[in-house]
Amino acid sequence: MRPFIDADEIWDIINNTSSDRSRVREVIKKALEKKRLTLEETAVLVNTTSEDLIEEIKAGARELKKMI
Repeated sequence: MRPFIDADEIWDIINNTSSDRSRVREVIKKALEKKRLTLEETAVLVNTTSEDLIEEIKAGARELKKMI
């Protein structure tokens, strides 16, 4: 029986997804519209290394928390 969560697939997505400024902002915008993020979109956020973008992600998360 194949596991429900394929750890190899998740790591493959994380390891092969890049985060550029515009893409990160697109994903934040989508999250703030209360739309479900794909694994790839989540990986964009996880792979962000820029301190200012990380702050934007945190600010977006705080805003989303207030909305729901």
